[in-house]
Amino acid sequence: MVKVSDLEGKVTALYFSANWYPPCQNFTEVLVSAYEELRNSDKEGLKQKFDIEGIPCLVVLQPDAEDDAILCNGVELIYRYGIEAFPFTKDKLERAELRQTMTEEMEKHRDCNNKQKIRYLISEGL
Repeated sequence: MVKVSDLEGKVTALYFSANWYPPCQNFTEVLVSAYEELRNSDKEGLKQKFDIEGIPCLVVLQPDAEDDAILCNGVELIYRYGIEAFPFTKDKLERAELRQTMTEEMEKHRDCNNKQKIRYLISEGL
């Protein structure tokens, strides 16, 4: 995690895009090229600052004083929780994780109950 205070006085960019929209698709290619150029020319630059290992990458800037970190795993958070964790504060992430765990446990029990019902139906010849 990178603290927002570490970014003071530095250029920060947030990219909003729609992958189905041709102008966004075109610009994404340009942005990737620019990123590659920056990454190759400045080893202490963005790649290391945000611990970027590849793309897609979503960096989430936290505005709150108590959550003044930058999350570099935004893509993973979106895949895992969708919008449930927005605005990606510590509290929202903990609640989303708990909700996901509870949902998984409920599904395990549901699967177990269904298997028991199927065994019963088979044993009864239904």
